[in-house]
Order: sequence, then structure tokens, then C-alpha cells
Amino acid sequence: MKKRKHTLMNKISFSYILLAITILIVVFSYTLTRDLKTLNKNIDTTILYMSEILAKDQKTIDMIKENNLTLENKAYLEQIIEKVDLIDLIVVANVKGIRLYHPEESRIGGHFIGGDEEAILQGADPYISNKKGTEAYQRRAFSSVKDNNGEIIGFVMVSAYSAKIQDLRNVIVQEFILIFAFVMVVGFLIAYILTRSIKKSLLGHEPSQFVTMYLQREELLDTLEEGILATDQKGKCIFINKAMKQMVSNLDVEVSEASLDLFVKQYQDPVIESMKTVYNQELTINNISFLIDSIPIIEKGKLIGTISLIRDKTEVTKLAEQLTGVKHIVEALRANTHEHLNKLHVILGMLQLGEYQMAIDYISTTQTETDQGYHIISKQIENLTIAALLLGKQNRAKELNIRLTLQKGSYLEAHNDYLSANDLVTILGNLIENAFDAVKDKEDAREVNVFILRNEDGLIITVDDTGIGMSKETADKIFLKNFSTKGNKRGIGLSLIADIITRCDGAVEVESEEGTGSSITISFNKKRKRS
Repeated sequence: MKKRKHTLMNKISFSYILLAITILIVVFSYTLTRDLKTLNKNIDTTILYMSEILAKDQKTIDMIKENNLTLENKAYLEQIIEKVDLIDLIVVANVKGIRLYHPEESRIGGHFIGGDEEAILQGADPYISNKKGTEAYQRRAFSSVKDNNGEIIGFVMVSAYSAKIQDLRNVIVQEFILIFAFVMVVGFLIAYILTRSIKKSLLGHEPSQFVTMYLQREELLDTLEEGILATDQKGKCIFINKAMKQMVSNLDVEVSEASLDLFVKQYQDPVIESMKTVYNQELTINNISFLIDSIPIIEKGKLIGTISLIRDKTEVTKLAEQLTGVKHIVEALRANTHEHLNKLHVILGMLQLGEYQMAIDYISTTQTETDQGYHIISKQIENLTIAALLLGKQNRAKELNIRLTLQKGSYLEAHNDYLSANDLVTILGNLIENAFDAVKDKEDAREVNVFILRNEDGLIITVDDTGIGMSKETADKIFLKNFSTKGNKRGIGLSLIADIITRCDGAVEVESEEGTGSSITISFNKKRKRS
């Protein structure tokens, strides 16, 4: 069975009611016990006091002496029973236990019932007993009646019915129960109002949810590569994430309250004043440039704080180059330039040595090789961007002593229906560089073969290498973001390829054998939509 989660209202209500019940039980137990004792004491005091008063009353003494109940005595005793709430019965009897007065006239002259009068007739001090009379149980007070010589001539019994006493007790208990119930209702209402107020302040979330969300968001903010600095509405710094601390640590500068205040004043104050986002502000510290986006946090039209996103401009530039493929074009141009400079240095050296014919022959040979290389690639690859990329990669391969070959049968028109030039640059550039990394440390054959073909069935790109190969486990992970066997901050290129494959409904196939090499084939058969 799934364990039920307790809400804030349940917890507060339960806690409040439990506290209230505990307090009420303690207080009511004490008060109820005290009130019941007070009731019993009042009853005992009343009936005992009245029995003593009547026992000493001359009218009672004369009644017993003369064995005669006068109308005056009867009216007097009946008035006492009527006026005093706690007295239900008065009995006057002689020394033989014969009733001389009883509220019920039919019982006058009869013998006293109960047997608890014997002690008082034997000279005991006034006392109280519990005994059943003719019909009901009573709380009885006895006092002896004496003549002028101190001889006992009878007794007075004043009592309260036990049932009536119990009714009085029940009334007290019921009052306490009503008070208890009232306090419970008031407590529940207070708990409900308090809960609603707390939940409103927590935007309708339970505290446990709020804590979970807080921890999740803090963890999320700490996993971001961008530095984050947050302030309240007054511009006081309230949060710096892990990436921001790392940036500061790398800069080898000290973070102080003064430096934070200066940063806030320069980059956050304009946002606080205008309540508008400011993008791409540039900050340079120790020759390292950062880009800063300052964003206001607004709730119900009121500013409650600001957030600054800080990024390393160099890293942003590198990422942009990766995303657009500019990196590979730039590298191709650099490789071409480097190749030409090397050849110019050779020619210059021959001229300085006076070997003019040798220089002429070298230029002719070099020109022929260049023309042949360019002719082969340009004949097969009509897209000039990709042709330039492949030429650049060939020169890059020469620098690394790697043989890069565009296979026969390759063909790519100037404009294809499957991928943009940027996507092609990203795929080819990263696959070739990945192949270079795989073969550059091998001592024997270091070859990379490229095959690209666009026909009526679609577009297919294959890059083979004679490199170190991969295990099946590694091959399954190479297109995951940030996965790399070459260290930190690598693995971006192949993940970009994976993004293109997903976006353009392509397919990829990886074949690899450790120590032999790898082959990666990517194909597309769904034409792209042109705007």
C-alpha cells in the first residue's frame, strides 16, 4: 500500500489539535476534579450544617419532647427543602427511630430506614453516610438532638439524593465537554487560517515540495557552466553559483563585499532602475573577457531581484565556431596558408642558393600537384565550401603525416536537398578530425578515407580510418554530449553531429575494431524544408 503523504494543513491541524487536546486534558482533569470535589464539599457542608442547625433548634427539640409535629414546624422544614437546592430530604426522628417529620406525610410515624442512624443515637459526633432510604440512595448527614440535660432524645437527618448529585456532576462534565469542543473548533479554524496563509506565502506549495524544489533548483544552478549572481530588490548579493565561484577562482582574484557591491553597481543597478534586461555587457579581468546578461525578476509588476549570467567570452566563441562549422573552415584556411608558406620557404631557399632551375621545376611540380588535387576534389565536389574544407583537411593531414583520400565515386552537387552547407561542414569537419585523432599516434598505416554521395536515394557520408578503433561500449557512447576518451571539455563535435541527425531524421552506423580502425556512416533520405 502506498504511504499517504501528509499535507501542511494536516500536519499543522494535527499538531495544533494534539497540543490543544494535551493541554485541555491536563487543565480539564485538574479543573474537573477540583469542581467535582468542590461540589461534594458543598453538598456535605450544606447537609451537615443544616442537620446541626435543626438539631439545636428549640422547635425540633420541643417536637421530639412533645412527640408532636406542629403546622409551624412542618411549614418551616418544607420551606428549607424548597429554598436550599442541595437538600432533598429532612427527617426528624425520636430516639427509637420513629419518624416525627418526613416530607411525605404517609411515612410519618414509620420507622427510619437505613440503619446508619445507630451511631448518632449512641452519642457519635455529626457524620455523613451513603445509604439507601425507602426508595433511593442518599448522601445523609446525621446530628443528634439533645434535651436540656444533654440526653439524646432523637436525631435529624438531612440528605441529598445520590441521583441528583450525579446529575450535578454530569452538568459540570457536559459544560467541560462543550468548552473542549469549542476550543477544538476554534483551534481547527486557527490552524486552517494559518495553513492557508503559509501556503499562500509559499505560492501554494507544501513546505516539503518547496524544499525539494529549492534543492533541485540549487543543484541545477550549480550544474550550469554559466556563472550566476543574484541580488535582491535593493541590490544586495544573495546567491553565487558554483560556476561563478570557479570563474573567480581561476582568475585568482578575491571576492569581497566591496567587489560585489562594485559589480552590482555597474551591472545590476541599471537593471534595477529600468527594470529591463541588458544583454552582452563585456567585462575584462586579468586579460580574460566575459559576457554578462543582467535580467530583472519581476512579480506582479514589482521588482524582487536581479540575476546576472556570466559567460567566458572565449568559451562562447569556441562554442559558436563549433555550432556554425566556422572552426573547421578557419582550420582549413590556416592549413592551406601554412602549406603555401612552407612551399614559399623552399622556393626562397633555392633562389638564395642560386638553384633557379630547381626552383622552376619545384614550382611546376607543386603547381601540378595542387592543380591535380584541386581538380580531383572540385570535379567530385561542386559545393565550394565543402571542397575548400576537404582541401584544407588534406593539407592538415600532410602536417600530421596522415593520408587523407576522397574516394572515387564521391559526388556532391553545389546545392543539395538534404543538408545545409553549415551542417555538412559540421559533420565532415568533426568526423575527419575525429579520424585524425584516431590515427595520429599509430606508427604504421595512417589513413583516412572520405566518401560522400548525393543521389536519388538520399545523401550518404562515410569516414573510414585505420586508427586504434573502439570497443562496442565506447562506440555506443561517442555521440553522447561531453563523452570523450580524450579528456575534459571534449566530445562536443560528435554530439553536434547527433543533433543534426536527430533534427534531419538521419541515421548513423558505427563499425569499429580495436587495433584495426573505425568506419562511421551517416545517411539522410528526408529532404529538408526550404523557407
